[in-house]
Amino acid sequence: MEKIQSLINKLSKNPKLFIYIRKLLEYNFIVYKKIINNLQSNLIDNASVLDLGCGTGEFSVFFQDYNYTGIDIEPKYINYAKNNYDGHFELMDASCMLFENNSLDLIVVFGVFHHINTEKCLKIFDEMNRVLKKNGKIFIMEDVDVESKLDILGNFLRKYDKGDYIRKKNEYFELFQRKFTIRENYRVKSGLASYEAFII
Repeated sequence: MEKIQSLINKLSKNPKLFIYIRKLLEYNFIVYKKIINNLQSNLIDNASVLDLGCGTGEFSVFFQDYNYTGIDIEPKYINYAKNNYDGHFELMDASCMLFENNSLDLIVVFGVFHHINTEKCLKIFDEMNRVLKKNGKIFIMEDVDVESKLDILGNFLRKYDKGDYIRKKNEYFELFQRKFTIRENYRVKSGLASYEAFII
């Protein structure tokens, strides 16, 4: 078990290999593409979009018609994104963002908060509320504990995920409702991975 975890940790340090494995496990992000297309249906031209915890910048290609910015705290991922995609990428801590108040139309968060403890999450939520426009939207998609022994492959992936805070659906609800009003919630299956999606 330790050898598997060690291998996964090494793979995650190589941005190119990391994103390749994710594409395999999640069937080339087909589900993400559909979700993002739906999110864009209500976006104004040249809308300001923040990809919070953008990682390698893989999803920036879906926002090329907008004023896109991706932020992450991992220098290797940000450098990879800058060298491989056309979007604007910044090394930045989401709990202290360098954006003006009420400046963003859409904030998307794909698989970030399951890496973060509650206290830090709440700080990030405050920042998200600060920088989001009054009529703006937040979309969050997080690895979820589906609470089923039948989800054998999903449970395996979650066991060896680097995130220490993979929560159950009700735990995400309780966490997000401390700072947000949840407009919509649904379960998403992306390849072998299960996610809980929230529109705020």
